[in-house]
Amino acid sequence: MRSFWKALVCVNLLLVAFAAPAHAAFFQWSGTTDDDWGNSSNWIFGAGVPGAGDDVLFSTSSANTTIDLNGDRSVLSASFANFTPYTLDAGGSFTLTLVSGDLIASGTETHTINSDVVLGADGDWDINNPLFEASRVITGNKLTKTGIGTLLLTGGDNTTPSSLATLQPNGGETIVDGARLDLTSTVFSLADAALTANAGDITLRNAADVRLAAGSFGFIQNATLTVTGSGTSLTGSRLDAAPTPGSTGSIVVEESASMGLSTLLYIGFAGDGDLTVQTGGTAASALGVRVGVTGSGNALVTGPDSVLSSSSDLLLGGRGLVEFGGTGTLTVDNDGLVQVADETKFWTSASSITIDGGTFETDLLTNHTGVTATVSISDPNSGTALTVGTNNSSSTFDGLIQDAAGGPGSLKKTGAGTFTLTGANTYTGGTIIDDGSIILDHANALQNSTVNINVNDGLNINGLNATIGGLAGSGNLDLGAQTLTAGGNNAPTEYSGTMSGAGSLTKDGTGTLELTGGDNTTPSSLGSLRPQGGETIVDGGRLDLTSTVFTLADAALTTNTIVSQTFCKRQQ
Repeated sequence: MRSFWKALVCVNLLLVAFAAPAHAAFFQWSGTTDDDWGNSSNWIFGAGVPGAGDDVLFSTSSANTTIDLNGDRSVLSASFANFTPYTLDAGGSFTLTLVSGDLIASGTETHTINSDVVLGADGDWDINNPLFEASRVITGNKLTKTGIGTLLLTGGDNTTPSSLATLQPNGGETIVDGARLDLTSTVFSLADAALTANAGDITLRNAADVRLAAGSFGFIQNATLTVTGSGTSLTGSRLDAAPTPGSTGSIVVEESASMGLSTLLYIGFAGDGDLTVQTGGTAASALGVRVGVTGSGNALVTGPDSVLSSSSDLLLGGRGLVEFGGTGTLTVDNDGLVQVADETKFWTSASSITIDGGTFETDLLTNHTGVTATVSISDPNSGTALTVGTNNSSSTFDGLIQDAAGGPGSLKKTGAGTFTLTGANTYTGGTIIDDGSIILDHANALQNSTVNINVNDGLNINGLNATIGGLAGSGNLDLGAQTLTAGGNNAPTEYSGTMSGAGSLTKDGTGTLELTGGDNTTPSSLGSLRPQGGETIVDGGRLDLTSTVFTLADAALTTNTIVSQTFCKRQQ
């Protein structure tokens, strides 16, 4: 039936009208008498007024193109064509039922149905005119949008929402504008999911409220989903961008709009997927975010008040031992924020996180065995680029943490757990240990970073002769029998904590290290102190040096004779 009407719209309508199947009468609106649908003199090619078994066409110029349904109406299908704009039921108080569910629109004009619409069967709306608007509540099972034109859905509110099992934009663009739309299917398939945009873009705007049912699925394939504008929201269970091999898919949340999912968000499950959260948009997932499982996923969170959050985990490059090998990249910049309540895990070395002027907070930062991914960090104008340990868990990261293009980046350790670093990281911003501890499993894990120890035993050099960029803070530090070299980043620092152990502290670089910790009750105690660059000042603290070795290498105090490299003890 649908193919017949396509032909009817594209050729001389009058000549082919009588080719319609015998079971359906064909009616064309003439509007000769008035605007009343119920007046038989306004119709041609049919006897009386069209009904549930009849196809109707609106195409010719008429003095009456704004049509009053004047009652609830049922037709088999409706078609709009040529160069005359039509509006059905200007009063908006009646219901139009499309028994077949089908509608065709072509030509150059905008058409509007200003009545409630009921789809009697799965509907195919083939929209090839610039804009077709359904301005009131639409209900039915499945609505598939095809054609290159735009379908505008503006009907439905919290009292009487529009409701479909499935919305499937398969061409052009579908816009939900200021309307409440419920999508109820819980089928896990591209054909019958609650939302499948397949080569047809979908935009939610102007406080639109689209709700996918609990247990529902949404797929964005070779299309873009845009959620935009203050008060606009999309809620549901699971949403996938680029779910199949070779596909693409993009999701954009912007302009203070929100997207909230009760289960999972997939970006690039098997294809090439993108997520952009910008200009104050927020996107949240309760059970996790997956970026690049077996495909390629790219997520960008940019701009003040733009937030991506997971109440569970964030996985990049895979989702478990059965399915991994993809590439997942996340970029957080321009004061954007990403919050992960549980684990951030890299499944492939090609995956990466870049925090360039943004903020990333996670409980655990980990990687699959043998994976050495890269985290690039640059601090925002106010704050710290990377925070680990937000829920007191312990984790180990084997990859590389380096500065991003925007400049130095800092790492903050919070929570009671430990964070172990096994790589030779190169980032030059600070390392702030506010709770728990950082364990070094590589001597150069913090080689360029000033370490602010703000909790006792916050830095564990783990039996290594370790190098850090600088030493600062107030927490106690146990060197054991090892050597800690600090100051290579040439920054001036003050350390007010108490040191212990038989090891040594070597001061390197051109900056000043001021040691103010220890007193007569609890003195700092080291085997030896070796100022080898800049200036080392012991100011008001007590420092006991215990080595009795008579060598330059291991004496209690060894300092070069260069004037600019001095050791001082100030009296109170």
